[in-house]
Amino acid sequence: MIVLCMSPAERTIWDRTIQFYRGDIRPIRLPCVDCTPAFSARMGKVYRCNGYPGMAAPPPIPTKGTAHRRGPEYAEARLERRRASWRAYGARRRAKRAG
Repeated sequence: MIVLCMSPAERTIWDRTIQFYRGDIRPIRLPCVDCTPAFSARMGKVYRCNGYPGMAAPPPIPTKGTAHRRGPEYAEARLERRRASWRAYGARRRAKRAG
């Protein structure tokens, strides 16, 4: 991935510095691990940030289900699923008592 906030020369210096301090041959893939939110915000204002500060990779994209999603737009779907599970549990419990 090409990092927009650094020139190629700055990236080379960063890689060498990380290798020196880590004592490792393998470089870290993205300098975003060392980035602060403030620097990311400044770079974002001038359209030079394409990473995630403090993270080596972008956060995972959620799956299609809406049970794990937060926010008011998904609240009704979560509530309906919860009610359906309660109804199913009640029906199983009544059947168990009767039988």
